[in-house]
Amino acid sequence: MAPRKKRSSLVGSWRLASLEEPGPDGRMRRSDCSGLLVLTSDGRISVHIMYWEPPPGSDTDPVQYAQNGYIASYGVYEIDERARTLTHRVDGALVRSLIGRRLSRTYELKGDQLILRPTNAAEHWVITWERC
Repeated sequence: MAPRKKRSSLVGSWRLASLEEPGPDGRMRRSDCSGLLVLTSDGRISVHIMYWEPPPGSDTDPVQYAQNGYIASYGVYEIDERARTLTHRVDGALVRSLIGRRLSRTYELKGDQLILRPTNAAEHWVITWERC
């Protein structure tokens, strides 16, 4: 995947506003975390999220993005404006099993908020970023 040259409305720095994910009982809950998402105009992406208290069961989740309560990855991204998806090819990550994977998310822009959801039906979370 080559870096995208066209400037997207998603380009910029985003701070984590909220991350909702299923708790041990399966109900959605807001996680106590902070983070930063950076999307550059030449198609580069960097994601960092720190859980202040790692969620219960995070070491046994089938799709593990965090290690010791921290998510970190970088790579390149593509935007499909028609499908409203952002796809991140992971070139480097704290969790090495993510390297080389393509992570696709649906996106929604609401004012200065970027809302991402997984395209993988097995994952159930919603993350909201606010423009910095």
